[in-house]
Amino acid sequence: MKSVLISAGICLLLCSGPLLAQSAVSDAAAVLPLQNPQWRGPTDNWHAPRTREQWWQAFGSSELVALLADARAANPGVLAARAAVDEARAAVAQNDSKVWPQLSLTGSAQRAAGETTRSLGPALSYQSDLWGAVSAQRRAAQARLDAANASLDAVALKLDGTLARQYFQLLLLDQQQILSGRKLALMMRRLEILRHQLQLGAVASRDEAELVQAISQQQSTLGGLRLSSQQAYNALAVLCGKAPQDFRPQGSPLATLQLPYPSETLPGALLLRRPDIRAADATLAALQGDVTAAHAALYPALTLSWQGLFSSAAGGPLQWVNTAAATLAAPLFDGGKLRAGLALSEAQYQAQLQNWRSTVLTALQEADDALHGLATSQQQWRQQQSRVDAAQRVAQIDEQRYRLGALDRASLLAAQEDALTAELDSLAAHHSALAASVTLYQALGGAAES
Repeated sequence: MKSVLISAGICLLLCSGPLLAQSAVSDAAAVLPLQNPQWRGPTDNWHAPRTREQWWQAFGSSELVALLADARAANPGVLAARAAVDEARAAVAQNDSKVWPQLSLTGSAQRAAGETTRSLGPALSYQSDLWGAVSAQRRAAQARLDAANASLDAVALKLDGTLARQYFQLLLLDQQQILSGRKLALMMRRLEILRHQLQLGAVASRDEAELVQAISQQQSTLGGLRLSSQQAYNALAVLCGKAPQDFRPQGSPLATLQLPYPSETLPGALLLRRPDIRAADATLAALQGDVTAAHAALYPALTLSWQGLFSSAAGGPLQWVNTAAATLAAPLFDGGKLRAGLALSEAQYQAQLQNWRSTVLTALQEADDALHGLATSQQQWRQQQSRVDAAQRVAQIDEQRYRLGALDRASLLAAQEDALTAELDSLAAHHSALAASVTLYQALGGAAES
């Protein structure tokens, strides 16, 4: 995986030079980044791939799958992104209509000097696309629709990751409350024994004070966990598009969740899979169309028109009149408006090109960071599991010693507290590994698991 990401970075550096040197004026002269074969390798239409793999099923939680389905159906951010897609689709239909002639019906009635003149008839007009302006506008509108779809995927992917992490956090806090409550109960029982020993003069009062201090701290920690759990519960409800009062997740032990590992992704697949990269690339294509349209506006526009009229004057018979015309209109002086519009479109294209490169670099960085983050989290979790096993063995040995009379009860309770502390730390490490796995899935654009 490391080599894959490095290859993608090298490919970026190789491709960035020619892209920056290309002129943004002509469609023929500019090659969009994801259409460049050096980027993509043997892949199909770059607009086709959509991030629809349900990677969250790999965690083995049916409740998580249900929550994500509810969130995608009701989350305001996702609904707003879908409305943006509908808006872009309407813009495509609007621009597609420009390739067809415009047919209308006109009629008039005039009265002058006691005579009435009436006319009624169809009118047909068509603006020829001599310089490719209409075609460029259509391509730009379609590219903006692609960008809106990719942005919807990006919003959904972000929602998926945020909700999954929030759900894992809620499960963690619930189990931390249970284990912390058990630890507090052990500490209270040890305090009772310690006070009895203090009355007998077997221990110093300092030992009691230290244990009381530890109990107070544990009680405060438990109260903070309850508050954090309620806040996580409310945040999860909002992500699902529901009020906290109407939200009732069941929850499950964190240990029952699986820790999946995403499959390796080739550089071209990463670029196509990441919705933010696809959105940036489609936006670049749209701005390229804007440049072509702005350039075509500098040249004359040819309009063909025809009108047929049924006309009658002063009560005379109806007459059919045909009128056909071809109009060629060229801009002579506009104070530099068209030239400024072209310069603006070219500048927007170049700015978006740099935004695209920044998006790709960030994606490569996030994928590499997430890969190392998951590897580190898995290692830490394994270490904490070993610590739990060792602490539980110590507690079991101390329990046998206590039953044989070789160990006092207070020492046994202390060993059991240590085992619970190790279990709490292992639980937190497991949560970190799950969250790191979600982050890696997001960095890869929702890649399917191995």
